[in-house]
Amino acid sequence: MILKLSNVFTVVFLVFSSVTFTQNFSHNVAANNKKYFVSDLQKQVDIHHYHLIIDLNTEEKILKGTAKLTATKNPKLDLNSELELNLYDNLIVSSIKVNDTNAAYSRNKNRLFIKS
Repeated sequence: MILKLSNVFTVVFLVFSSVTFTQNFSHNVAANNKKYFVSDLQKQVDIHHYHLIIDLNTEEKILKGTAKLTATKNPKLDLNSELELNLYDNLIVSSIKVNDTNAAYSRNKNRLFIKS
């Protein structure tokens, strides 16, 4: 059986980090005190699948990778709205694509906002 999903999109972004593997949570105390914080904007997206390709260099303490997310957003959500993902600010994003098209994005501490 084949399912057809409306408003399906794929978000691809490259994540690079040149910091140690331990997390430093002191930057965003308020958000990080809520262990599993999910914003209202995040609740409008249903992520179906994560495809991760990770290259871990333990000698140099560097993590490189690609993450591909397949998701459906709420059809009632404004088409010009943003998608919001939690992503630690020590991870560097080099590019983001939505439906194979480069997408504008911004960062605010541990939040990644993607124009959809």
